[in-house]
Amino acid sequence: MWPRSRCPAIRAIAATELLGAVGIIVPWALGIAPILTPLAAVGFILLMIGAMISHTRLHEPRNVAINVVILLIALGVAVGRFAGL
Repeated sequence: MWPRSRCPAIRAIAATELLGAVGIIVPWALGIAPILTPLAAVGFILLMIGAMISHTRLHEPRNVAINVVILLIALGVAVGRFAGL
């Protein structure tokens, strides 16, 4: 279990992930500044790399696997949207 001192950090990371997901979906879906979609996906990739490092240090292989899957999806979105697909 995480110490209480890290709870605000976990909440901030969760909020960042939620905003990243919104940033990936909303701009492209609404057609407003669609360049933000691949940029948000790249930011999400960086976030998942950090999550993978943290979960590896905590010896949580299932969470690392989930982070890899999310990273690959975000990578597909970033490459596809930058390529104009």
